[in-house]
Amino acid sequence: MYKIGETARLLGLSTEALRYYERKGLVVPYKDESSNYRYFDTVQMNQLLHIQKYKKLGFSLSELATLSSNNDSQSFYDILLNKEQELIQENLAMSLRLHSMHMAMEGSKMAMKAQNCIQWGIRPAMYRLSYMQNGQLVEEKELLNELKIWSKCSELQFLSARILLSDLNKNISNSDQGLCMYQDIAEFMGIQANDSIKFYEECPVLIHSFEENGQNSILLEIALIKAYMKEHNLYVAGDIISEILHSSIGDESYMIRHLLWIPYEIAK
Repeated sequence: MYKIGETARLLGLSTEALRYYERKGLVVPYKDESSNYRYFDTVQMNQLLHIQKYKKLGFSLSELATLSSNNDSQSFYDILLNKEQELIQENLAMSLRLHSMHMAMEGSKMAMKAQNCIQWGIRPAMYRLSYMQNGQLVEEKELLNELKIWSKCSELQFLSARILLSDLNKNISNSDQGLCMYQDIAEFMGIQANDSIKFYEECPVLIHSFEENGQNSILLEIALIKAYMKEHNLYVAGDIISEILHSSIGDESYMIRHLLWIPYEIAK
């Protein structure tokens, strides 16, 4: 048999972990009443290895206690089956986060190419929830309910500014703020277009990246882009949407990095 320190070293565990497992009833070492030393035999060491395996598979200590005390094969299988479903859901969630991270990296890479210039490209299909206009939160019950839902999956979306084509055509200086989610992610999450959420199809766009600050705004940048489009015989063909890549706020200053998507068509 092995003392607690020897057992811990052999299995790569701490003595504190072994004592904790003992307190939880997951393992019962032999105890020398005279010296108060704890000893583990090979059976108990195998039990500890099983505990480590299932702990790394995501089982909590209470679940491990249930697993360890269960002698019925069908019940044991059902416990494993339930955990498998949990792991599948965790894997799907991780896949979505990785996809969202990839899209954010692609946006950042494109922003470096389109910094203070114009690039030609494709805007991915996306869903958009507009929750703020003229710096004020839109106090509509349905919209606020949608905002709560979207906030629960904040890692899968991005902040966005928008200029409506209708406002642009009327020379109305206005923009709103909202959240966007790419089509494949949104539809997997059950997001659908409704009165509060608008779906934007994939489309050809001009791409432009710039920094908004106290001296520069999205509306000023749009004026410059419209001049570029006129020179190249193009016109704006839809709502202008930005992906807000990052921002910083100081005591008396702020900076917001935008990646603008400007839908276009060639004038006839």
